[in-house]
Amino acid sequence: MQAAALKLSQANKQYLDTAEKWLDGLSELKKFSVGSQLSKIMDHASDTLESANIARRGTMQGLAVLNKATSALLQFVLLAVTAILVTNHIVVFGVIVTVESFSSYINVSVKMLATELGQIHSVDRLSREVNADTAVIEHTGDLQSPASLTTKNVSVKFSNGKIIKFPNLNIKTGEKILLTGDSGSGKTTLFKVLLGKIKLHTGMINFKNKYGDDINIDKAKIGYIPQDPILFPDSIENNITMFNSKLKNKVLDYVKDVSFESDIRKMSLGLKTELNLQKLNISGGQRQKIVLARACIHDDDFILIDEGTSAIDKKATLEILKKLLDGPYTVIFIAHNFNEEMYSLFDREIHLT
Repeated sequence: MQAAALKLSQANKQYLDTAEKWLDGLSELKKFSVGSQLSKIMDHASDTLESANIARRGTMQGLAVLNKATSALLQFVLLAVTAILVTNHIVVFGVIVTVESFSSYINVSVKMLATELGQIHSVDRLSREVNADTAVIEHTGDLQSPASLTTKNVSVKFSNGKIIKFPNLNIKTGEKILLTGDSGSGKTTLFKVLLGKIKLHTGMINFKNKYGDDINIDKAKIGYIPQDPILFPDSIENNITMFNSKLKNKVLDYVKDVSFESDIRKMSLGLKTELNLQKLNISGGQRQKIVLARACIHDDDFILIDEGTSAIDKKATLEILKKLLDGPYTVIFIAHNFNEEMYSLFDREIHLT
């Protein structure tokens, strides 16, 4: 019973680990419309869990039969001993009724004890926290490509009462912006505001066409690279293409653009290398290169990068910036440790205070 319970516990843990790693990146899965991949992965994990449940139920049924047999044997022995004692006038006849009632209590208690112990073991090693706090991407009206992004009187209020006010922005499509500021000035918060993940306290955010009219844009075309890259327990190739087979023939080009080619050559399986998010079989810099390649290969209109090269060496960072900032997309890049040559690659700097 304990072995079956442990097996079920391990299957439960594996199921929740799988859910956590995939649901952690649910916003990315929604953005790239690959929910079917999540369904396939979760179905497989669910099948494994169900098999463990079936095995456990079989063990429980076997234990129930054993309990009944043991209880019946115990009851027979007690009654037989009592009968012998009554026959030999050692105890009175009424003791039989008392013994039968006593054996019934023992029978029920043994069954309950076995069941409860099984339940305790089956939940002994379960994990219960799954991060699925993500924003839903809404598509409303006719979606257009923007000519500019503007913000006016934007502020955010936190639960502790703190308010961060942002300067009015006017960013044209194709601009390469370096976003700087002291810690706590709201750089990451501004990104989350632009992504619609944080509700505005005041102000407006508008995307405009070339005529200055407000338009609806496809928010799936806004790429976001957070400080902690979102990856999935799958191949490097699938993490870059997000399971879009039409992009496979372009992967190597973008791998080169983010200075990842030499790393790939050192891996025996190359782009087919499976990412192990528990043992972390790739470095922090390699994780960042994967999500940078992902953002670029999907031709996003806007790419918001939050310290996206912090784990990459200076030389590789410079080469990546040269390629990235030469692209057609609008880039807003948060960084604090760039040298003058890196600074010069951007069109301008926005400094938050």
